[in-house]
Amino acid sequence: MSKPSPLARKLLDAHVAWWEDTLADPAVLEGRIRALLAAVLEDFTRLKLKDVATAEQVKKTARTYAIELDLKGGLPELVRGVANDLYDTPALDDARIQDVLPEAHFIDMLDKALEFESLRAKLVHAILASPFYKTFASDLLYRGIRDYVTTQSEVANKIPGAGSMMKLGKSVLSRARPDLENSMEQGLRKYIARTVGSTSERSADLLLAKLDSDTLRGMGMEIWHDIKRLPVRALRDDITKTDIEDLFVLGYAYWGDLRTTAVLGGLLDTGIDSFFVQYNEATLAALLDDLGITEEMMIIEAMRYAPPVIKTLKKKKMLKPLIERELADFYASPEVAKILG
Repeated sequence: MSKPSPLARKLLDAHVAWWEDTLADPAVLEGRIRALLAAVLEDFTRLKLKDVATAEQVKKTARTYAIELDLKGGLPELVRGVANDLYDTPALDDARIQDVLPEAHFIDMLDKALEFESLRAKLVHAILASPFYKTFASDLLYRGIRDYVTTQSEVANKIPGAGSMMKLGKSVLSRARPDLENSMEQGLRKYIARTVGSTSERSADLLLAKLDSDTLRGMGMEIWHDIKRLPVRALRDDITKTDIEDLFVLGYAYWGDLRTTAVLGGLLDTGIDSFFVQYNEATLAALLDDLGITEEMMIIEAMRYAPPVIKTLKKKKMLKPLIERELADFYASPEVAKILG
């Protein structure tokens, strides 16, 4: 691109100075933003979503940043630092659990959870049919029976002559069958294990019958009333900074693996398709309205950030070169040279 002619150079300088003065005056800048935004929003009433973007374009963008973006090492450190600062924030010192989770929302979530009756039934049946439950229940029953027998033996020992007879009987049995005691213990354990296994299904049905939605709701509300006034900082007694960091590392590793699966891509595509089915024929103005974004909100945010940035650029003598770079090619173009003769 050639340099602008002397006359074009004068026009360029005047144009750059005009923009510099316009941008540097907050009142003038706000007026221009309002006028520009009003015109753009008016155009938005005549433009539909399908006129400016397609589902395939948005899918490619979503995949770029959600799946293909190479996450650098600085991101984990940044989030870890933020998590640690949140852990120590004074904002949680006086906050109670009910301040973070209002009671009305807790009740709504509890009621919704109780609606999953079929899921609750499957979980209970799965737990009671698991080897862990059978082992736990068998051991519990065995210890209870053994403690009961021991207690009864102690009672019997207090009866005159009964203790001697029991010792004699035990001595005779030991000589006749040395491994009898171990055999009885193993037999008892096997019997209890079979019994627990055969009754676990009936136990699940009995438990579900006892723990109906009303009972569970009452239990949930009792727990809520016990904890709702506790300070949030009480959680720090059980969750340390190291725990927070470990949880973040686990979550970050999970997200890294999830990004490589076809599941996430499928979810993104389905969500974007659903969005376009609902809004493809809607105007951009209607879309902004449904999202709750108003003209005044956009102006407020623009004036929150633009004036400080422009002031900084001007102070560092970067504003004028920035404007000139945007305009210089036009004033050096053959079309402008032709117009100026």
